[in-house]
Amino acid sequence: TLYFSDNVAIRFRKITPDGIITSFFGMGGQAGIGDAGDGGPALQAKFTGLLVAVGPDGSVYTQQPNSVPPNFGKTGWRFRKIGTDGIVRTIAGTTDGFCSFGPSFPPSPACEENVPAFGTRLESVAALEVHSDGTLYFPSSRFFPTVWKIGTDGILRRIAGRTTYVD
Repeated sequence: TLYFSDNVAIRFRKITPDGIITSFFGMGGQAGIGDAGDGGPALQAKFTGLLVAVGPDGSVYTQQPNSVPPNFGKTGWRFRKIGTDGIVRTIAGTTDGFCSFGPSFPPSPACEENVPAFGTRLESVAALEVHSDGTLYFPSSRFFPTVWKIGTDGILRRIAGRTTYVD
């Protein structure tokens, strides 16, 4: 099965081996930010995002930037999980800004590590991957490329990359 983001229809879709295309996340027609739809059916949730990864249990993960029209005042990144029950939940990040290990404009706080991922500021994300044990891996894509993981315990950990600005 192939999973993809359809940013024209503003939905996530999948193509099964028999060629059937179905939507599984997003109400279509309008982008949404933050936790719009959290705790409810994925097909009734608003979203904006490009990246998608599938977990070993069939759950689907996506990243979501929060600075999208019409709410450019909200910044940050979130990860959302669409469970096999069809319910969408935010599992990491915040709509309260992003973090940085280097100079940024506007200034942003330093990234934290070894903390609960939910509610923690994240850097922009370049990719997503889910390991067979359910751990979510992602590289940041801002000033200092860094590889992060969110374990099944919900803790955000840095596993590779720099955390300080060096001349």
